[in-house]
Amino acid sequence: MDKEEENINKKSNSIKDIIFRQELVSLTPKCDFKCAIICNIVLIIIFFILGILIIAYTYKTKEVTIDYTDW
Repeated sequence: MDKEEENINKKSNSIKDIIFRQELVSLTPKCDFKCAIICNIVLIIIFFILGILIIAYTYKTKEVTIDYTDW
């Protein structure tokens, strides 16, 4: 009886695995060359703008120096 139960469990697990793999494959995005180029261009534009804003903000900062030699 134990071997039969193990075989039944293996079959049920393998069916569950197959169903899970099919669902997993169906959830993966299908990205073609055109989609990849568009996504990369959008990301380039976003990071370029962020970089310009960060550089502009760093030029606006003021340096403050405090002399502690006489303390």
